[in-house]
Amino acid sequence: MTDGFCFVAGQLAVDREFNIIGGDSLYEQTVAALGSCLTALESVGLGWAHVVRRTIYKLRPEGYFSDILPALQEVVPGQQPPQTLIGIPALAVPGTLIETARGLHTGRHDPRMIAAATVAPPPRMLNSLLVPLAASR
Repeated sequence: MTDGFCFVAGQLAVDREFNIIGGDSLYEQTVAALGSCLTALESVGLGWAHVVRRTIYKLRPEGYFSDILPALQEVVPGQQPPQTLIGIPALAVPGTLIETARGLHTGRHDPRMIAAATVAPPPRMLNSLLVPLAASR
C-alpha cells in the first residue's frame, strides 16, 4: 500500500485446491472470481466502495453483456468503478475463463494493506502452472 492505495492481484474462479468454480459458465466463473476478490478486500477491512479501478481479463470475445455485466450488477452493489476489459489468449489455470483485479483507495495509510489475502498459489506452484502455458505457445 502506498498513500492509501491498495491493489488486489488477479482473482480467478478457483477454490484453494485450484478446482474451477462455475464449470464452463462465464457468468458463474465471474460470480466466483468476484467472491474471491471480496474475500481479499474484507481481509484488510475494505469493501466494494473502496474500489477505484477494475481490470477484467477474459478469453472469449463474447459474453460481456450476457454474462459479465449481469454478474457485476448482482455481486457489486451501487456505482461501478471505471474498468478495462482485456482479451487474452490464456489464464494461469487452464479452464478458467475470467480473471479480475482491483485498485483501491482506503482513505488512510495502513501498512496492513501491502499484502491483501488472495487465493493465489505460493510462488513455486505458480511457476509450475506458468511453465506449461509458456511451452504451449
